[in-house]
Amino acid sequence: MKKRKAAKKWLCILTAGLIATGGCLAAVPAFAADTAEAEIVADWKFDSDYFASGSLETGDLVIQDASGNGNNLELNTERVESGKTAADYMSFPEDSIQGESGTESLSMNPKSPSEKKIGAFFETVSGAPMNTEEFKEGYTIEAIIKIPDDSTLSAWSSVFGQKGTGKLAGMTGGEVEAN
Repeated sequence: MKKRKAAKKWLCILTAGLIATGGCLAAVPAFAADTAEAEIVADWKFDSDYFASGSLETGDLVIQDASGNGNNLELNTERVESGKTAADYMSFPEDSIQGESGTESLSMNPKSPSEKKIGAFFETVSGAPMNTEEFKEGYTIEAIIKIPDDSTLSAWSSVFGQKGTGKLAGMTGGEVEAN
């Protein structure tokens, strides 16, 4: 029972996708394990030490790419309700999987399923190099995600997502609009 609770509290996702540990996220080609050194595409640390500018309250927070590759994240507030700020949907509490003091992480406050399109999220800045990356050799995502004690495991099954449609990527053919 104790192991199950621990697994629920700290869900570690290793998928074909980006590398994220202790509140950081980085993209690495999938073939990197076969090479001497992995190529880090992005390294995002959700800690105020890595805030390049702005804030949640003003809706203009930019998190620097710690890899130095220019793949910064910017806060998108287009779905924040009138009279609210991004801080109503997310925060950066002091919390670390290793229990280190002074280390922050990103805490998101999801709404009910009927309010899926309400809130704030981060996306790469316009012109970020990884926006045009094709990852022809694949890529890896690694993330450490803390699940709230009152959540079900499936409540957070959509941590990573892509907003957009084939139409936005220049494709045609009658794709149903989705985001």
